Amino acid sequence: MAEVLDPNVVSQTLAAATLPGELPPEASVGGARETAGSQVIDAEIDDVIDDAIDDAVGKTKAAAKKQAAMPKAETAKAETAKAATAKSKPAKAGAEAAAATEDKNTDDKDAIDALQSLPDKMFARLCRRVPLRTFLPELERLDRAVFYRYFKGYRPGKIDAVHLERVLRKEIFTGHNGLLAQLVIYNWDEAEWRLYGALQKQVKTINEDVEAIESISDEQANPIMDALEAEFDKRDMFIATIINGVRVSKAYVAARFADVK
Repeated sequence: MAEVLDPNVVSQTLAAATLPGELPPEASVGGARETAGSQVIDAEIDDVIDDAIDDAVGKTKAAAKKQAAMPKAETAKAETAKAATAKSKPAKAGAEAAAATEDKNTDDKDAIDALQSLPDKMFARLCRRVPLRTFLPELERLDRAVFYRYFKGYRPGKIDAVHLERVLRKEIFTGHNGLLAQLVIYNWDEAEWRLYGALQKQVKTINEDVEAIESISDEQANPIMDALEAEFDKRDMFIATIINGVRVSKAYVAARFADVK
């Protein structure tokens, strides 16, 4: 393909060139020139013009080469960045998945431990308060195997607390089903929403971010429990304290709820 000269480059190059033999206006008499001298001068002018054109061609090629190289460099840079990002994504996703799995395992274990720590009568009381009309549809959605194994074909009104307790003991205490343990706690809190809400409100007087509370001293816990005891059954307070992991000491719980068995 023929080279296309940049007109701006050509004009600038020609303007800068000094033409040999160029005569000032006063050197010409009557507008006439010596023929031989004119031919020599014309030839030299042609040489200068040719040199200027060659120079312009060289500059145009260099500019075109530089312009062509720029997109390639930018493309290479973008591809390198894209490759680096793509390489980091699996590692980041893997780390996030591992962290999520670790958090879930911790939550599952905490829920199982909390339910297992309840005395038999308190666990039976908890089972009686789980609202089956909401619990069973959620169980079917989240753990179909357990639902079909124990509750398929039953109407909620036909399932009593004894049957539910038997299932929970087998699946949670023996089978270590952490998801089921968390679902039971969630539904109990929903059924006892007034107590759960009051407990949350009292604990927030220590710190609005309840998850940031590492421990609650006996002096801090007493006003909370006093306020709750004026309104709620002490047995339900005990259950709520245990299953929601209120960060009081085991010694405090044993002393405060000594009469709850």
